[in-house]
Amino acid sequence: MAAVVADAGDPGPIIANESAAVAHGLPLFHYLPDRVHVICEKGVRVSSTRDVVRHFGPLEASEIVEVDGIRCTSLARTVVDVARTCSTEVAVAAADAALALGRRGGGTMGL
Repeated sequence: MAAVVADAGDPGPIIANESAAVAHGLPLFHYLPDRVHVICEKGVRVSSTRDVVRHFGPLEASEIVEVDGIRCTSLARTVVDVARTCSTEVAVAAADAALALGRRGGGTMGL
C-alpha cells in the first residue's frame, strides 16, 4: 500500500475498501486481497493496474484518517465499503472487529 501511495505523489490517493480494512487491522474472514483499492479525489492521478483498483468519488473530511502515515478511509467508511463489496462473512468479521476496537477505545468510532 505504501508503494502505491508513494508512487502517486502528494497528496496521493486514499486507501479504501478491503485495503483500508487491512490497514486498520480488521480481519477479512477467509479472504486475502490481491489488489490495492484506492479512492482518487479530484486532481489525484493514479492508474489502475493489475495491482491497483482505482475508485472515484467524493469523501467527506471526516471519512479520511491517517493510519501509520497512510491516508485511509475512516473505520466507519471502511466497514460500509467492505459490506458493499465483499461477502457477508467478510463484512460481518470486519464490522465485529471494528465495533470491538471502538469499545476498547471508549466509543464506537463512528459505527
